Amino acid sequence: MITQKEKTKLVEFTKLIGIEIKDFSLLKEALTHRSYLNELKDSKIQHNERLEFLGDAVLELIVTEFLFHRYPNQKEIL
Repeated sequence: MITQKEKTKLVEFTKLIGIEIKDFSLLKEALTHRSYLNELKDSKIQHNERLEFLGDAVLELIVTEFLFHRYPNQKEIL
């Protein structure tokens, strides 16, 4: 759940950096480090590690596809 005060601040932030966000709860999750939640033991707020995992997988796919097409004759090095 995102409060109106949090949403207002996130809207200001997105305008400042020039991006458009549809789901501010995902942005809040992306910006929440697990260590912050240590201060809020009973909070239902999600930390960003799930999104970090997804982002890492997406980046790996993009880099892999780029290298695959850029170097079609290169062998995999283990």
